[in-house]
Amino acid sequence: MDEDFDAAELWPVEPSLEVEELLVAAPDSLHHAVLAVQLRLMRDPWDPASASIGRDPHSRDIPLEGHAALLEYEIVPGPHRHVVITAVQWWHTDIEGGNPF
Repeated sequence: MDEDFDAAELWPVEPSLEVEELLVAAPDSLHHAVLAVQLRLMRDPWDPASASIGRDPHSRDIPLEGHAALLEYEIVPGPHRHVVITAVQWWHTDIEGGNPF
């Protein structure tokens, strides 16, 4: 993070219970990719690499670098703003057998 870093500007980012359970069994490389995106979303939940899912600008997805996978998340604005990771979608070409878990 740069010198202009202000902790008050960070967005809390947490995985849903379902995603948390999946990450426990995830390969290290996928787990690290999810963690890297979590850190990016703390700074900017509207990261330029992300895209809206459907018409709701608060439902978004972002590619996981180094994987044929997307991380889906929900931005919860307001006084208790935060981000919830709702899913990790992957394609069979990324990990032999099609399921990284």
